[in-house]
Amino acid sequence: MTHTDEPGHIMLSAEGVSAGYGARSRNVLHNVSVAIARGRTMGVVGESGSGKSTLARVLVGQLAPARGVVRLDGADVHRLPRRERFAARRRIQLVPQDPYSSLDPRMPVGRALAEAIDPRGRLRTGTHRDRIAELLESVALDASAARRLPHEFSGGQRQRIVIARALAAEPRVIIADEVTSSLDTSVQAEILELLLDLQRRLGLTYVFITHDLAVAQYMCTDLSVLYLGTLVEQGASDVLSRPGHPYTELLRDSRPDPSGRSLTEPAGGLTSEDVADPANPPSGCVFHPRCRYGPRTHGDRGRCAAEPPVLRDVAPHARRTACHYPIGPAAEDLASRNPAEDGRGE
Repeated sequence: MTHTDEPGHIMLSAEGVSAGYGARSRNVLHNVSVAIARGRTMGVVGESGSGKSTLARVLVGQLAPARGVVRLDGADVHRLPRRERFAARRRIQLVPQDPYSSLDPRMPVGRALAEAIDPRGRLRTGTHRDRIAELLESVALDASAARRLPHEFSGGQRQRIVIARALAAEPRVIIADEVTSSLDTSVQAEILELLLDLQRRLGLTYVFITHDLAVAQYMCTDLSVLYLGTLVEQGASDVLSRPGHPYTELLRDSRPDPSGRSLTEPAGGLTSEDVADPANPPSGCVFHPRCRYGPRTHGDRGRCAAEPPVLRDVAPHARRTACHYPIGPAAEDLASRNPAEDGRGE
């Protein structure tokens, strides 16, 4: 498998991916397509149940898609020969939300890193001593940490260890799944700065899963907004400040609870009571039962309830929105090009 390091080269992509859990289960991720260029950070935002972690599992290879293709450097990772598939999956590493649960409490840190360096070899920590020390130094930990057990570290230090373990595979892509949600604010800032520094030094590509919009805007160059397993908006990081989809606007104007499971004090008095099961989303636009604009602005909700909107270019800022009646700058651009497509002109 060849690798291309040119700027703008698509490092990791999902094309029309649908995925679910269990042999008879229905999909909770529906026809999602994303593409992440080398050296960039794509944020994936949305409420709990939106499909963020499912997408992460598909991209990292833990969950095979029911439909669609995942490509690394242009190669379909699920159709590679077995040996090449193993090597490809090492090039995509996951940093999970809870570092403690992902570390063996009985295994010294050095041994855990040795296992990550050579997962098919014999676990001889001494053989990899220099590399282990280098990995620990890269995340601002002393080499002596290799002799200690996970419970001897703080939460922030454990997250650094898990990042070092991911780096042991010499990845090209790191998928960070809510990596700062369980940390204090000051420690969050340290971990985010560490990730940015590693990206600059190693040329890493990130997929950043988060429900914290401030973190998303700080870390990400690109954003994908998921709702009930469906991609509703996609573009540069200004998507959150200049939304074209009503759901993105709701996220921006609302305050998530600490778990990200629901929206509290949402704008316009909206609640999350109408959120459907992602395995059984509403017909038409998946967001239409909660949309503040459909019945009041357009007078007729029929189209939104019956016809699924297509993700399309609607603004001059490299943005794509899946909405029949986009809002804000997206609506203004669409109306200027084709007034008949803007519901406000009806």
